[in-house]
Amino acid sequence: MQFAVSPSNLIYQPKVHAISWSSAPLSPLEKRVPSTAPGYLKGAAAADRTKPWFDPGGALAEIRWVTDADGSVWWWSYGGDAKNAEYGEVVRGVPGKAGWFSGAYSVLFPEHFLGLRYDAPRRLLKLNPSPALGNFHWQDAPFGSARFDFAGVVESGRMRVTVHNRNAYPVSVEAASGSRVRVDPGASATF
Repeated sequence: MQFAVSPSNLIYQPKVHAISWSSAPLSPLEKRVPSTAPGYLKGAAAADRTKPWFDPGGALAEIRWVTDADGSVWWWSYGGDAKNAEYGEVVRGVPGKAGWFSGAYSVLFPEHFLGLRYDAPRRLLKLNPSPALGNFHWQDAPFGSARFDFAGVVESGRMRVTVHNRNAYPVSVEAASGSRVRVDPGASATF
């Protein structure tokens, strides 16, 4: 799916690094809406786990580039006119902000980018973060009613993650390598 946000895709708009849209699928690029929120999400979902996501051209850099001051993304970030679209010049207007994007992204981000998956019935937290994310810190992260603190640090091309269990019960934490550790309430472990 990585071809979707590349010149290999006939509806990719290189001018604004995005997937374009039209109600007439065979429309030439200059007659299409230059970018869509779902196109940015597709690019994020297809992000290469070996390339830095916040570097220029990275999946999350492209989203950050079109994110408004309140943290939301416009449905058509560059408006409806491909001829006047300028990379980095977000157009605010019709059809408005994409609440759908925020909801879908909030589900995609913890597992796909942070590499965190929590199985509540089994009280099992699985870790598979990518160094492409870079360093991160997330306090009081909610996974249903469970809460954790995470700190990820990239060292020598490898991601180290410290997990702090904020719950009143022990949780098993499993690293991508398959090693599993019990983390008691109020305790931390580094993987």
